[in-house]
Amino acid sequence: MDRDAQEKPYRIGEYARYMGVTPDFLKHYEQFGLVTPRVAENGYRYYPFHESSRLMDCFALRGYGVPLRDMRGMLLEGGPEDYLNKLDERAAALRRQIAVEQAVVQEQERLSRWMAHLKGRGEDWHVVELPELLFLPHTDLRTFLDDPRIYAILSDWTPYMPMVKSCLRITPPAGDGAPGFCWGLSVEADFAQAHGLPVGSIVERLPARKAFVLDYSGWQVSPGESPLRLHYERFLSRMEALRLHPVGCVYLTVLFHTHDEKGARRDYGSMAAAIE
Repeated sequence: MDRDAQEKPYRIGEYARYMGVTPDFLKHYEQFGLVTPRVAENGYRYYPFHESSRLMDCFALRGYGVPLRDMRGMLLEGGPEDYLNKLDERAAALRRQIAVEQAVVQEQERLSRWMAHLKGRGEDWHVVELPELLFLPHTDLRTFLDDPRIYAILSDWTPYMPMVKSCLRITPPAGDGAPGFCWGLSVEADFAQAHGLPVGSIVERLPARKAFVLDYSGWQVSPGESPLRLHYERFLSRMEALRLHPVGCVYLTVLFHTHDEKGARRDYGSMAAAIE
């Protein structure tokens, strides 16, 4: 006797309820050939009981994060080696995702400690050994830099924010001229290597160095003020008070901004410059 003739057929709403899904879910899986109802002359869909077994296989693959477009090939067209190879790929992707999520949690914990340390202080300075950093230039404050090498890797860097940070490179002026400003992204070289961030010829490497670091919390910027020049001048004045002088460029790392009800901005970040 035909198996379908022995099984009770279920209407889509009833079958969806028994499977713990929605009718739209079943229709979506049907589009990918993962469930095959019998369509009556009146247009009603009837799902045979045995389709539940394949759906359970699909649910397991969904847990691995396998895309719907790949499920049919794994379940109906490939052997066990193909099946396990695809799961190996998914497991590798999940390990990478977990590593990034762990890094985000660690970054939040560092930010919380940083804020707790500066609470009620506004700023603090210290001299430390900074690790090797990478800097990807992006804008000159007025326009995007028109260099294809930037955009060949930019989209690979931004998904790793906040570990990758918005960063301003400030080039000291020559003589009485104005300092040069360049916005970009910065990241520790060890993190970039561990997570496979591409590093092209446009990326600047800042070697590990002894640096003066000024952390600032809630520095106020009133409407109409130039915060970048203001922060730079504050930074230089703190160094001068300590009889220190920057060697090379100054790097301003943005953590976040807030605004009060009057529109005044408050900045939170860190500025660093190598010292001899």
